[in-house]
Amino acid sequence: MKKSRSQVGLVVISTLIGVWLNVNLVLTIAFSMSYFNMFILCWLLKHPEEAKVLFDG
Repeated sequence: MKKSRSQVGLVVISTLIGVWLNVNLVLTIAFSMSYFNMFILCWLLKHPEEAKVLFDG
């Protein structure tokens, strides 16, 4: 019984660690993407001529 119980504990711990890592990864990607979008918006506001060329093709 002890062996199976410790195995269950290991599975639970590894699952929690995996979920935590996935959440951190998603948050990091979302944060970096929003930061990148802010950078692009600021650049477009500072360079309206280039923005017009980009959007008009």
